[in-house]
Parts: sequence; structure tokens; C-alpha cells
Amino acid sequence: MVKEFIQVSNGNHVVIRNDTYGSQLNGFEKLFEIAKTDFPSLNSSDVTVVHYGGKRISGYFGIEFLVSDNPPKSYTEVQYLEPTL
Repeated sequence: MVKEFIQVSNGNHVVIRNDTYGSQLNGFEKLFEIAKTDFPSLNSSDVTVVHYGGKRISGYFGIEFLVSDNPPKSYTEVQYLEPTL
């Protein structure tokens, strides 16, 4: 499980993804459960399912969303987001 964020002008862009190639619905539900635990006011309509295309994690799936809150300490701040398909 990877939990990252990048600061953007209107908050924090958060990424939660698996470190495997799984694309089944229950995998996305687990990611959303984690997100909902860390950000209780998050709604499913605020979340985008993404398919990554960068060299480092090509083919992986995850979820991304924007929040105004600071992410918990379990999230790593990154300098860029991975490309998506």
C-alpha cells in the first residue's frame, strides 16, 4: 500500500494505490475504506480511480482525490504525480 500527497494551490492532491497490478472492484473498495478512515468527510464522488502509465508503476491502479486537510503522517509528500493513462 502506497499513500502519497502533493501540495497544490487549492489543497493536497492525495494518492492511495496498491503496489500490485490488481484491478478488481474489491481492491478499489479497500483503497476507499483506507481513504475514508484517514479523511472521514471524503465522499465517493470526490474520488477518481486512476490507471498509472509512468515507467515506475506502469499498469498499477489507485485512487486520487483533493482535500483541504493535511494528510496524516503515514502519507509521504512527493514532488510530482505519476502519469496516468
